[in-house]
Amino acid sequence: MIEFSRRLQLLCWITYLIALPASGWWLPEMVGESSKQIARGTYIAIMLVTALPLPWVMGGGLLNWLRRHPSLLNLPHKDYWLAPERAGTAWARLDTLMLRLGWMIWSLLALIHYRAVTERQGGTAGPGEQSALPALSETTSEITLFALVILVLADVLRSTLVWRVPKAQLEAFRSQQIQDSAEAGGKRSIKRPPRPGQPSREPARGEPR
Repeated sequence: MIEFSRRLQLLCWITYLIALPASGWWLPEMVGESSKQIARGTYIAIMLVTALPLPWVMGGGLLNWLRRHPSLLNLPHKDYWLAPERAGTAWARLDTLMLRLGWMIWSLLALIHYRAVTERQGGTAGPGEQSALPALSETTSEITLFALVILVLADVLRSTLVWRVPKAQLEAFRSQQIQDSAEAGGKRSIKRPPRPGQPSREPARGEPR
């Protein structure tokens, strides 16, 4: 299911990169509200630059890079979750979270562009005919945008709760870490016995060898 979702997002990305410049035919010369308008070409460039890294960020590329550089990963109780017995589960969970966030970002980009294509500002019509798509009212756009923001915030909160670890379990893990570290240090401090004919210690300065 995760692989299917990743491939579907890649298909959305390819379609978006083709459709966005093509839809400029229906965009007004100045895009946006009267107080926040930008030129048509600038709008298309911004939307393209925003979308370009999404397959890498949401499609597993970023997580693969973080696997090689785990010190850069910001995760609650990282040592606990990246322990060998839990690392596979942790990375799979992160992959699912990133894909879900990716769909929310695609929904937001689609909403922004749909509104830009269907809006018409007085005297700023694009070179093409009026888009046949029904325009979204300002209230509908704001409600949809608000719902997307709430979904993102709820997902962030849910993601934070997912990584919580019971205090007793975390203390047991840290105690085991300390014990393992002490045992490893003890093993390193044990010296090998001298070989036959080899002195047990280096003679002090002035002593005969």
